[in-house]
This record gives sequence, structure tokens and C-alpha cells, in this order.
Amino acid sequence: MTEHYTRFIICVPIPDKEAATVAAASRNHVLSVFGAPAEYLVDGGTDFEGEFAQPCRDCLIDRRVTSPDSPDGFDLTERVVRTIKFCFKKMALDIDWDELLWSVVLSYNAAKQESTGVAPFTMLFAQDRKRLYLQT
Repeated sequence: MTEHYTRFIICVPIPDKEAATVAAASRNHVLSVFGAPAEYLVDGGTDFEGEFAQPCRDCLIDRRVTSPDSPDGFDLTERVVRTIKFCFKKMALDIDWDELLWSVVLSYNAAKQESTGVAPFTMLFAQDRKRLYLQT
């Protein structure tokens, strides 16, 4: 998930793209932490129908579906996916990607974005990014 204004991302490793799986990931990692967003912009795939659409209705989330002919709304999300894949290639570690995803997401959210001039974490929480790191 990419929050378009702040560029804050939430990435959840899931075993498949079934509607129930996507709905559970949304519920457990977005709704339970941030509450219901005003809208979800989705690509109209089957993973965003059925069991995903119902929680959107229940939480009064406007589920906007992009036209297959005009996927412009997904440019930001596609760019984030490319960035995450690039990070994993650069790391070239012999470990499952889902075990490292949190660190890539943390780094992305802590990095100043060219488009906003501010880190997504800072923009969303109004705190300096140095607070992201654990002190030992």
C-alpha cells in the first residue's frame, strides 16, 4: 500500500493474491493501525473483489477502480515496487526476501523523497526519522 500524499508505504508478504488474503493483510496492517482510509485505489484485479470489497463497504472506504486502459494512478505504486526489487538485488543476501522486507520498508519510509523533499515517516508522523532506529 502506498499513501499517495506522504509516500508512506506498507508492505506485507502474503502467500497469494486471493481476495481473502488481501483483505486480511489490509485489516491487520492498515485498518488496525491507522483506521479506515478515505479511499483505496485498486487496479480492478480479482484480488480486490469479493472478500476485499465487503470490508471496504463495512468501513465506508471508497474503493476506486482504475480503468484497465489508464493505469496512471498506479505509477507511484509501480515505482515503489521497482525500488524495493532494486534494493533486494543490491543486498544480494542469501536469505528469504520476506525476512528482510521490513528493513527495506523502514529505509524507504525514512528516506527523503525527491517529490516531497521530506521522508514519508516524517510527513506522516511529524517526527524526525532518527527516531525510527532502536537504541541499544
